[in-house]
Amino acid sequence: MSVAKSKFDRTINRSKRLIKQYKTFKGLDLPASKDMLRASIVLSVAAIDAYVTDVFIELFIPFIQENDINDNMCELLESKGFNLKSSLSLLKNDDPFSELKQIIEGYLEKHTTQKADRIDGLFDTYCLSNITFNAAKKMSDNPKKLLNDFNEIVQRRHKIVHDGDYNKSQSINDVSEKDIEKIDAIVTIVSGIEFILTNKFKEYFESFAESEDNQNDEND
Repeated sequence: MSVAKSKFDRTINRSKRLIKQYKTFKGLDLPASKDMLRASIVLSVAAIDAYVTDVFIELFIPFIQENDINDNMCELLESKGFNLKSSLSLLKNDDPFSELKQIIEGYLEKHTTQKADRIDGLFDTYCLSNITFNAAKKMSDNPKKLLNDFNEIVQRRHKIVHDGDYNKSQSINDVSEKDIEKIDAIVTIVSGIEFILTNKFKEYFESFAESEDNQNDEND
């Protein structure tokens, strides 16, 4: 498991705890209780945003060490002002890969990766086209529905964050348990992406698992 996936799991568990807490207030009809569900949606979408950027950064050095720099990677680096001068300056650096990684980290700090097309575009850099659909196909017999649920929960997050979940008549949109069930689509898509990345970067994940085992042995 990637470090990014471990963090994702912890964040999703926080989202689930909010849902569980809401259910204890369900029969009391408290106005603020459904805001727990809205918060759970926001937190779950934040979880995948963080996962995508974190795992991309985590795998950046393994990718450039094992692969040629492709056009997508060049475009990504150039968009951050990385040019011939920058390239030559790396020759003086004891750890050029880490410097490149810092450039990517700076780029992704301002790059939201919640929507499927944004996620796909980012992983095109790692020669993994249509990763969200392929992840959905790996995890579901109905990948189109899974992706539709994923996109809908992301859009609902935007409505909550940007408009306070108010509609045109200035009433608050209701949140149903059916809406909350779509959080599962996020969990499933991330599991599919993690599966694809684990196969793409086998050497990294094997060495990472080995180092974790050694660390556990030392702690024992």
